[in-house]
Amino acid sequence: MGELKIKKSHIKEEWIVYNPDSFRTCHTHCRHKRVAVKIKWIVEHRLIPTSHDIPFITSCIRVTKNKEYKQQLESYLITLKYDSKVRW
Repeated sequence: MGELKIKKSHIKEEWIVYNPDSFRTCHTHCRHKRVAVKIKWIVEHRLIPTSHDIPFITSCIRVTKNKEYKQQLESYLITLKYDSKVRW
């Protein structure tokens, strides 16, 4: 997987994490730079997030092109859906 990049949006006050190889299919928007940096770091190291925040995990899925890692994140997301502590 190529290295992810972060840029500031010129339309809104937000940050964009994207894969330069395929911006159209692999990008996500964040309100805060610290969240964008965390998404970038987690996806580049192919880690499963400790966060139970559904939009955060969905952003990690949107940015990656690695199919195995994407399946791991999706299965983690499914387990969170059935956990009664997580609120949708």
